[in-house]
Amino acid sequence: MELHVWGSYKDGVISNFDPECLAAIYYIMFTETDVKVVPSSNSFNYKLPYLKKNDGEAISGYESIVAYLEKENGGKLDNWLSNEQFLLNNGLKVFIMDKIHSLTQYVLFLNKENYEQYTRGLFKKLLPFPMQYNAPLVYRDDAVKRCSNVGLNLDTGMLLGGVGYEDSTIEELLESEKKLKNTPNLTRLHSQKQQEKLNELLLRKNSINNMHCIHLAESYYNRILEFSRENNRNDDFSLFIFGEQLSSSDLLFFAQLNCQTLDVLPNNFMKIYLNFKFPNLIAKLEKFNNEFVNFKNLNIELPKDKDYPSLFNYIKTCL
Repeated sequence: MELHVWGSYKDGVISNFDPECLAAIYYIMFTETDVKVVPSSNSFNYKLPYLKKNDGEAISGYESIVAYLEKENGGKLDNWLSNEQFLLNNGLKVFIMDKIHSLTQYVLFLNKENYEQYTRGLFKKLLPFPMQYNAPLVYRDDAVKRCSNVGLNLDTGMLLGGVGYEDSTIEELLESEKKLKNTPNLTRLHSQKQQEKLNELLLRKNSINNMHCIHLAESYYNRILEFSRENNRNDDFSLFIFGEQLSSSDLLFFAQLNCQTLDVLPNNFMKIYLNFKFPNLIAKLEKFNNEFVNFKNLNIELPKDKDYPSLFNYIKTCL
């Protein structure tokens, strides 16, 4: 079997911007499942990550992949959970993908600095010309929808339950931005001044949106930690959510955190905030990465034939 994920189809380096791909790799790693990891970046037919079975059938998405492999492997990861914990574990994964993932998408695809200076450029290494231009736009559109679903509207400044947060400031910025864009440029100097003002407005708008994201993060992470305490006899230092053993929700949660706190991000506001507000959470993440994550032992294979992310293969899928 093959696990297809985002990564360099040339040198096999795994990309770290997609938490579902990372979580699926963690699962393969911890359960020692005999699966080749293929950094194909090929999402023409299926959403990454997807598991390509020996008969050619594909299973897409972290939750579906784990469900299939747990059934095939006799429950290597979650079999120790009680019936109640098993149901809670599944519910927690839904919460993580619905709420926590929206924060990840904002950090990587909607934060102006991170998207323009880091995330968008990744796709030049992951996909050949001209496909590297469309993929980040698809992710960005999905990020806008996800953020809107959790009550974070980047243009109106609305938060949970329709409660406004800095509404008047956002409206003023949007109005100023509209005026600047509609003002004709008379000279090169005038055009330069207009662009400087517009850039300043965009930075202010980005800062307010970051605060909105942090507002949501505080609520979501407090709920995760409270849930963990309830399942660990009020122990704040237990590494995993259901005790001293891993669960599939732990893997997904740590994958989301890793994507949100990448050191290479130009605007690492989320990591700064989490270090300040939730230092125990960051300590758990670092322990998880240092003691459990090791990509060196993965069986990585470069994509070939129809799995290669070429323009020719893409056109074939459209026919």
